[in-house]
Amino acid sequence: FEDGSDPYGHPNTDWNDEAYRTGLLHKHNVSITGGAENVKYMASAGYLGQTGILPNSDRKQFNGRTNLDMQLTKKLAVRMNMSFIKNDFSDPNASYYGGSSDQIIRQLNIISPMIPVKDKDGKYGQTNDGNPIAWLDSGQTVDNCNQNFTGALSVDYDIIDGLKATVTGAYVNEDQRHTERVLSIPDDPASASRTTSLVERFVNWKRYNFDALLNYSKNFGQHGLKVMVGYHAEKYEVSKNQMQRNNFPSNSLNDMDAGGASTQTNDGLSRELAMLSYFGRINYDFAGKYLLEANFRADASSRFAPGHRWGFFPSFSAGYDMARTDYFKGWNLPFSQLKLRVSYGRLGNQNGAGLYDYLGFMNLVPDSPDSWLLPGVSDTPSKGVLARTPKMISPYITWEKVDNANLGIDLMLFRNRLSVTADIYQRTTRDMIGPAEAIPSISGINTEDRSKINNATLRNRGWELSVNWQDRLKCGFSYGIGFNISDYKAVVTKYNNPEGLLYNNHTGLARNKGYYEGMDIGEIWGFQADDLFRTNREVDEYLKTVDLSFFKPGDKWQRGDVKYI
Repeated sequence: FEDGSDPYGHPNTDWNDEAYRTGLLHKHNVSITGGAENVKYMASAGYLGQTGILPNSDRKQFNGRTNLDMQLTKKLAVRMNMSFIKNDFSDPNASYYGGSSDQIIRQLNIISPMIPVKDKDGKYGQTNDGNPIAWLDSGQTVDNCNQNFTGALSVDYDIIDGLKATVTGAYVNEDQRHTERVLSIPDDPASASRTTSLVERFVNWKRYNFDALLNYSKNFGQHGLKVMVGYHAEKYEVSKNQMQRNNFPSNSLNDMDAGGASTQTNDGLSRELAMLSYFGRINYDFAGKYLLEANFRADASSRFAPGHRWGFFPSFSAGYDMARTDYFKGWNLPFSQLKLRVSYGRLGNQNGAGLYDYLGFMNLVPDSPDSWLLPGVSDTPSKGVLARTPKMISPYITWEKVDNANLGIDLMLFRNRLSVTADIYQRTTRDMIGPAEAIPSISGINTEDRSKINNATLRNRGWELSVNWQDRLKCGFSYGIGFNISDYKAVVTKYNNPEGLLYNNHTGLARNKGYYEGMDIGEIWGFQADDLFRTNREVDEYLKTVDLSFFKPGDKWQRGDVKYI
């Protein structure tokens, strides 16, 4: 091994040296900016090329952007922004090791140096865990191509002094292509039984946004007023298609139809989500001392059934800066700000609902072993298409409502060098979307397929404190120091789990993921251990009164096991 005189019988392989190479990264960018008094523009383009330190790990990225601002008239302005990015990148496919290049790196680190990369006959060195160089030499890759286009057009119009209208439209399109090739490597024992396969997946996202805003801002002496009303609409679309074939006759064939037709699989989907919003805001301040704000918004989501799509969410806040009053200034205290704040608001959350929970779907299973067609013209029965029992629909669910109440104080002292902010708050999430009551198993509907309803509440109380000091010395040296501390407690105050079980089938989640009334979010439960079983007779007597089947069956317990209470 030491002198290297027998490289096949007594190798000393440096696997890292065999696998890794020097990577190269190069980037190129160009941009143009310019304009005149009423027109400004910018355009840029860039390219990035990169070869990874492992074979078949390359990246090519192109990006472009353009911005255009035009003041068409004294009152009318137009802005246009567009960007495009295309990113092609690949990785060595390590499906045997787990499907990613980091597993090849792991194998390079643990494989014995006493195995040659190849033997005298040119076959790869034998190891049951697989020869990582064989996988790198085969050229099998995971290729991805992502393209993203974003475009926005905005128009501003000054109607009268202080009143401006803004209309904005935006469009985003993202395409993803994923290709995964797994090749047969006859000389590698970890791959000898594998056949060449090809997976292709195509995903497309689209998003459309439209916004219309009216903003009014005016000062009347010491009075300041701001008013905003708006309209917002958005729509998301996603589609996905995936296909796979195995048993390609040659590793050099890349067309999907060259694979075995009997091994083909495919699936796809399309989804949509739409939202509509109306909103408004009023701000008022007097000499910076008294601050008031009120908001209201109405939102509709396609996640809910007609008649339950709208949610209405008001909020308000008030502030009083005592340090700006004349009588406080007369005290000559080191405060530049002493503001008291109070606020209350309600927001809506729709993420607990699926895209189509209010619609019933029957999944079709072709060639189902549970569905047979009796012989007709044919002499033998055949498997038919089975329509499974649909999930229970949720026609009445609507927005979850998040109520926030906050009381705070802001302090600025010693010429704004010391700042202190303190808040106490309560956040209550009402009408949380949870599972409905249990249904009899005779219905034929799985527990996790029950309908959803607004039947849970979560309360969160807490406080926050932040203190910061910033200063600049005469010599020009600046420094700052600060700290913050916070605490909160979240409690489930309502949930459909009448038994109060720590793990239950009410959530449809994994074991030990249940909720119950009075539960502190983040709490940890465990089992108390009293002792070890000293004798098998003690085991038998204990299991008569205590159920330990959660751990293992009763006939598996014996002396020496932990005795749980």
